[in-house]
Amino acid sequence: MQIHKAVNQMSFAAITRNVYLRPGVVILMMIVVIILMNKNCATNPPGSPCRYHEFQCKSGNQCIPRSFHCDLEVDCLDGSDEVGCSPVYIQSPPPSMVTANIGDVLTISCTAIGVPTPEVVWRLNWGHLPSKCTTTSINGVGTLTCPNIQESDQGAYSCEAINNRGSVFAVPDSILVVKKAPSVCAAGYFNSEARSPAECISCFCFGVTTECSSGIALVATKLPPPFDQYRLVGVTVHPGTGGIDISTESPYRSQPSIRPLARNGFQVQSGERLDSNIHPYFAMPENYHGNQLKSYGGYLKYTVRYDGQGHPVNSPDIVLSGNGYILVHTGRQPIPGRDNDNSVRFLLWRMVQTRQCSPRRRYSRRTTDTLLLARSYE
Repeated sequence: MQIHKAVNQMSFAAITRNVYLRPGVVILMMIVVIILMNKNCATNPPGSPCRYHEFQCKSGNQCIPRSFHCDLEVDCLDGSDEVGCSPVYIQSPPPSMVTANIGDVLTISCTAIGVPTPEVVWRLNWGHLPSKCTTTSINGVGTLTCPNIQESDQGAYSCEAINNRGSVFAVPDSILVVKKAPSVCAAGYFNSEARSPAECISCFCFGVTTECSSGIALVATKLPPPFDQYRLVGVTVHPGTGGIDISTESPYRSQPSIRPLARNGFQVQSGERLDSNIHPYFAMPENYHGNQLKSYGGYLKYTVRYDGQGHPVNSPDIVLSGNGYILVHTGRQPIPGRDNDNSVRFLLWRMVQTRQCSPRRRYSRRTTDTLLLARSYE
């Protein structure tokens, strides 16, 4: 470390010192001088005997590298390089909150004082700045400029001021919030990824509000196929009113034949039903129940196949119950003798009456107590 410092002193202060080094070291010194001079191409102060990157000792006839100023080691012959030193202090932090539109130019500044004059640097979310951003640090004033702002540029921009006596961060960080481009979704609809109104989802908040936005932190997951258990329950569809009652009991006098089919399916062979208005439904297992907030806008996909001489069932394909509501979805009648693929989206379904229910309205829902799939033919 001492040899390195002696080389630098000779490089920038040879007019005042006699440093004796071997020829090989002198050659290395010349290379260092060329590199540093190319890196520091600023104009020298008018009339100054020292270069821009040098500190002028108080005596006026000695120059030392600026990096030696206030480094706790005396380098000037008069000791002036270690006089008046002070740590960094943030005099003017950047704004705590900045709002910008997409395509704007972000410009924020931060001012720090100290001896020697602090260097101001910037970070985004404690990492590197976007490559398009530029920074300057002049006399303790640091300026950050980022053109063509996008949503990906949002975050916390930190100002850090550094000198030989330490460093300090401005408090608080400057938080950039980028306004989103106008949505294609009309009032009462949402979907941040929508490219056309057809991709917008109707907002449902149990009547509290009609203003919704996509949740960044909510990540929908794919539930595994439910066919590790098989349970049939009876659903009564009241003629005329269309009201529905769900029973936990089997709709058959004697249990029908149920057996696994392929990897993710099962097959039911009909038995004798207790009542023609009681229809058999497959009850989904417990992992399909509970808080299903993230299912809104998602899909329930299943395949139905019927073989035999039965007739179509006049009942909903899917029944959901929870929060005091019963919701139903009725799809197209399946074609016998072939696989019928179904994809049902969890949006606005029809709410039906139960014996304790209010008149029909259109609702979606959050918490599922029961999720049932119908047998489409009997």
